[in-house]
Amino acid sequence: MIMLSDHTLKYPLAKWIIGLVTGVVLFTGFLGYTFPARAQIKRLADLPTSRKIVQKSTLLPQTQPLLKTLPESLLVSLVHSYLEEQGLLNAQITFDQNSLKAALPYKESDDLKIIGFDLNPSQTRLTMILGSLLHPKTKITLQASIESLVEIPVLRHTIPIDHLVNAEDIHFVKVPSRKVSRHVVSKTEDLIGSFVRPGAARPNRPLKQIDLQKPQLIKRGQNVALRVNHHKIKMEMLVKALENGEKGQRIRLLNTETNRTLQATVTDQGQAEINLTKPLILAEGGLS
Repeated sequence: MIMLSDHTLKYPLAKWIIGLVTGVVLFTGFLGYTFPARAQIKRLADLPTSRKIVQKSTLLPQTQPLLKTLPESLLVSLVHSYLEEQGLLNAQITFDQNSLKAALPYKESDDLKIIGFDLNPSQTRLTMILGSLLHPKTKITLQASIESLVEIPVLRHTIPIDHLVNAEDIHFVKVPSRKVSRHVVSKTEDLIGSFVRPGAARPNRPLKQIDLQKPQLIKRGQNVALRVNHHKIKMEMLVKALENGEKGQRIRLLNTETNRTLQATVTDQGQAEINLTKPLILAEGGLS
């Protein structure tokens, strides 16, 4: 700091010189403070964009692998494998929507492990705790519903209206057990040898009993060869059908000699059979 005495202030020239020196000193200090900062900003601005990104990225701390949303197919595969180990097969698994949003740090499916697994008593709901081997402290809880599946026979392909279903026309599909009522065809023997209603003869579609029609082996009014079995006694006679009949069906037959009605089971084309446990009552013309 420049100190001015009363003696110095009496001379105008001296005052002017001192003021000039003071101004130069202040201006020089200002330039020394400002220009280096501007030069540093300019050097950073002149750097290529890629170099600036690299310089910035080197300052970031190292982080764990990015969280990945778990695909539903992966979750289902993990649960199926676990259920098979527990002896619980043929199940359809549907994860809750919130569970499908879950994420874990992992690279491959082998990095995931089921830590906890719980089924409710009715085996319709499950809770699963999943962890990552890469980061053991990271765990998530998933929930899903389970439906048991059953195999039923269905048509493999579309068949003509007048086609009798055979074994080559059938294959099996798995469907939820709740969709299989007592009206649904669940046995191959019910399907083989039947006609299928035109509107229902579509592939991979569960069939109902009303969709099937067995061929009429006996038609009303035709003559039927009736075989009668009574212990070791066997006899045959010709009777008349009073109604149509398919294989295995019991129909009414008429003994035209005695004009008596009989109940017999259709066995083949134009043939029926009756098994008697009571003593035979023979009349003229045959069985009465």
